[in-house]
Amino acid sequence: MHARRLTSFWPDLVASLKTRISGRPRRDDALSLLANQHRLNPIVARNVETFPLLGGALQGIGSSGASATTDIVTEWVCPPVLLCRVRRALINLSTGIIYDPEARKYLLETCWGWAKYTTASVRLHNRRVHRIPSGAPVYVFAGVGYHGIVEDLSAILLLREQGHQFKVLVDGRNEWMLGLLALFLPASVEVIRAPAGSWIEAADDLLIVTKSAFGEFVHPRLLDALRRAARPLQGASPLRPRLFISRADTRNRAHGAEERLAAPFVERGFDLVRLSALNVREQVLAFQHATDVAGLHGAGFANLVWSQGPVQVDELYSPQYFNSCYACLAHTLGHPYASHRLTADPSADAAALTAALHGRNGAARTLTRGSPLLDQPAHVR
Repeated sequence: MHARRLTSFWPDLVASLKTRISGRPRRDDALSLLANQHRLNPIVARNVETFPLLGGALQGIGSSGASATTDIVTEWVCPPVLLCRVRRALINLSTGIIYDPEARKYLLETCWGWAKYTTASVRLHNRRVHRIPSGAPVYVFAGVGYHGIVEDLSAILLLREQGHQFKVLVDGRNEWMLGLLALFLPASVEVIRAPAGSWIEAADDLLIVTKSAFGEFVHPRLLDALRRAARPLQGASPLRPRLFISRADTRNRAHGAEERLAAPFVERGFDLVRLSALNVREQVLAFQHATDVAGLHGAGFANLVWSQGPVQVDELYSPQYFNSCYACLAHTLGHPYASHRLTADPSADAAALTAALHGRNGAARTLTRGSPLLDQPAHVR
C-alpha cells in the first residue's frame, strides 16, 4: 500500500508525523518499504538490501457446493518472504517500522502482519534508542504471541538451518518468546533483551523478514520449520491428549461462562488447561501429543504448530469477534477444523456444542497424518 493511501486508513499515523524528527509533515513522510513484492522502494534502496528467503505459496480451502459435483474453492496467495538487511537505520522493536535518518522517512511495510494494528498508535517522536555494539548482525524479533511464533521464530529457525549467524533482539517482557528461543536455539546464540517500544540501532546490519499480508496467511514452509524444530524434543505430555484451552487467566476475550462452554468437552475426556500454568517445554510437549484441541479464540491455538500428528480443532467465537487465522493454520497443517459461533445464551451454546460433538461421534472420523500443503512442494511457486 502506498503512502498516499495510508492517509485514508491511518489518520492518526499521518497526524503523528508532525514530530521533531520529520519536521513539517508531508504526505510522503511515510513510505512502503517495497515498491512491489519483489523490488525495494528506490528511495531507501541504499540502506536496505533484500534477499529471497521463500518463494510465494498458493493455499486454498475447498468445501462442498450446491451439489455433490460442485466444489467452492477459496484460494489465497502467500507472498514471497524476503530477508532484509538494514544499515544506518533504526527499527522499532514493537512494530518493525524502519526509520531512515538519511532519507528522513518512515518505512511502513503494510504487509507485515502485526504491524498493521500497532502502526497507527506508535509515537514516532518518542525515539528511545537502544544501541547494539558490533559483533554480528542482529535479528529484530518484533512479533508477539501468534505472530511472534509463526512469523519471527519460524524465520529465525529457517535462517539458522541455512547457516546464517546472528544475534536475536527481543522485547525483554516477552517471556513466552524468550522461553521458546531458549528451547530451540543453541546456547551459543546471543539473545538480547531490549525495552518495549525501543528504536534499535546497531553497528552491524539489522535483520528482519517480510511478514504475511494479513497475519492469517502464513507461508507453509515457515510452519514446516517450526515442526522440524519441535520434532526432536523428547518427553511425555503433562496432559491428556484432548485439550480445552482456558482463557480464565486473561482479561482479553475471556468469557464469564467458560466452564459451562467447556463442560461438553470435559465430559468427553478433555483437560481444561490454563497454559500459563505450564512452562514453555510442557506446552510444546502437550501439543505435540494432542489429538483434539478446543477453546475460545486466542493465542493458545498458536501451539498447534508443534503438532506432529492429526488434530481435531474446535474454535469458539464470541458473537462480536471473528478471526480466520487459526482456521487457516489448521488447514495448512492438515487438521480438521470446526468453528462455533457463540450467542448471548451460554446454556443454549453449551447445548449446541453437545449436539455438535454427539453428531461427530456418530459419524465416521478419518484423519490423515501430515499436511497436503506442507507435503507437496508443487504448492510453492
